Amino acid sequence: MSGFIKYYEFIFTMLGLNTNTKRFLFGSTIGFVTQMIAKPSISYDERGYARPFALTTKSNNSTYIPWWSWPIAFGTILMLFI
Repeated sequence: MSGFIKYYEFIFTMLGLNTNTKRFLFGSTIGFVTQMIAKPSISYDERGYARPFALTTKSNNSTYIPWWSWPIAFGTILMLFI
């Protein structure tokens, strides 16, 4: 297990991702790209506009997973746990 962790520490240091802020930004980018590749219709409508958050509006076109939740979730996971 120690070799596995050292390998990832080496890769992150080589990429300059050895601070929490940089890891958060990198994770946020990964989260946004994942959202766009996996299923953008969760957070965006057919015209490409962000859907409104369901807890703040009564629109029929609202969502419980707003566009900003994916980057924040991925960024936080990468920042805290890796």
